[in-house]
Amino acid sequence: SNREAELMDPHARLLLETVWQAVENAGAHPSELAATATGVFLSFYNNEYSHLLEDVALEKSSEPYLGTALSGTVKANRISFLLGLTGPSQVYDTACSSALVALHRAMQSITAGDCDQAIVAGVSLLLSPAPVVALSKMGILNESSV
Repeated sequence: SNREAELMDPHARLLLETVWQAVENAGAHPSELAATATGVFLSFYNNEYSHLLEDVALEKSSEPYLGTALSGTVKANRISFLLGLTGPSQVYDTACSSALVALHRAMQSITAGDCDQAIVAGVSLLLSPAPVVALSKMGILNESSV
């Protein structure tokens, strides 16, 4: 819906667009994946968007969409729903190793027969300087990356 699209996390929008393009670049039309045992394994650990929405005044009719706008798990499920996939749909949050874990779990799932093929994706946008500033103050970042 329009209201849901207005609140959609930029991570989710980027994922939907990029996965669609990746399927096309692989030589398939996204509709060809419908009803296939294709799994979605997603790396997502940046919940910064929820903090950005805290101070935004929302119309009452938009409030119900906050659940889908802010949920990490919904990001993988949106992809599965959009493409009509029937395989596992999972999100991993292991900080910097999330994408590697998602790839590993996809390979395990294919090997175990839980799915025939998999879409593996990772997304992490910096929507404000706050997380980097906090990490810098903790002394965690390398001087050349600040």
